[in-house]
Amino acid sequence: MGMNKQLLKESIKRKKKSLLFFNASWCPACAEMRPIIEQIRHLKPDYEFYDMDSDDAYSKELEDLFEVDYLPTLIVISETGYKEYSGARQIKKLLK
Repeated sequence: MGMNKQLLKESIKRKKKSLLFFNASWCPACAEMRPIIEQIRHLKPDYEFYDMDSDDAYSKELEDLFEVDYLPTLIVISETGYKEYSGARQIKKLLK
């Protein structure tokens, strides 16, 4: 099941930690980031993970909400808010 605005609101209300990985099958940089994203998922086991395919309607809704204009983008949602990491260089910083 994908993430949408309603599920996002519920997650934020419950202070649920989430990782939203915005990507596309046609994006070479996104494919390159998949192993890095898997490492991040293992480093943050208490976060729910959502693979947001840019070509799906439910993903577009959240892309608009977060103003995602670059792929790949990782949104990290925690109890204090959210932070956006766009592009391979920024996403890789999460491993340090």
